[in-house]
Amino acid sequence: MRRSVMSALVLAVVAGTGCARAADMVFDCKVQANQPDHGRTEWRRRIIIDAPTRTTRILDDFGHGFEQRSVFAFVSMNMQRVVLEDHGGKLSYIDRLSDEYVLRNAPHRFLLRGRCSTSTLPGPR
Repeated sequence: MRRSVMSALVLAVVAGTGCARAADMVFDCKVQANQPDHGRTEWRRRIIIDAPTRTTRILDDFGHGFEQRSVFAFVSMNMQRVVLEDHGGKLSYIDRLSDEYVLRNAPHRFLLRGRCSTSTLPGPR
């Protein structure tokens, strides 16, 4: 009884955020960008993957809370890796075995990488 009440409460909190459903995969990453002209920059990136609709949402936090950056369809998913983008010299993926996120943009000589942890979204405050 107690377990079912807790499960229902967790699902209600996740559904109440309006950000992610219980079926979504949520990765919270601390990323570091290496750009030839700008040096290194660090921030937090949240990646929400909705497998049934093949949608990825990217949210960035530069110190003032998460803001949505983009929404797009991911390329492929298997037990080892989720490939988010792979076109025009741009490749981004999450390695599910090492929990590493990588984004390479060859034309702009831009590299973004960081460690991720899977998480659930916090409930309303």
